[in-house]
Amino acid sequence: EPKQVSLIRNERGRFECDWAKVKVGASACKFLAPELVGTVQTLPHANAEGRFVAPGLEFPEDQIVLQYVDTTGQATTTYPENPNGSADGITAICDPSGVVLGMMPHPERALYRHQHKNHRRGEGKDPFGAVLFKGIVDHARSI
Repeated sequence: EPKQVSLIRNERGRFECDWAKVKVGASACKFLAPELVGTVQTLPHANAEGRFVAPGLEFPEDQIVLQYVDTTGQATTTYPENPNGSADGITAICDPSGVVLGMMPHPERALYRHQHKNHRRGEGKDPFGAVLFKGIVDHARSI
């Protein structure tokens, strides 16, 4: 039986656009430095069909790259911390090799400090999107 995952309509049935807190998992992802594991980062999301579902499937920890988290840093399926209702709060997964990454947030919208919605309040000083893309480039250079 083939494995099936999908991105489907948000639980609340509408477009959501904001920033969310995500926790970096201990995954096999080759693009994130080990010292990032367990840290909580912020990334923008913008979707109406962003809910990750995988009926009947459980993913090993080394494939869960990012999860939406609540104020205590725990994975959540609760709105608004999990804006689309993704299963287990999963918002980014990778294949077992760690080089194929699928994610819903938009790291390309978090490359520069001034892109953060609260940059005037001092937030977004080390944009996680830039960190992720740098990791991708560094990995590509290493092979």
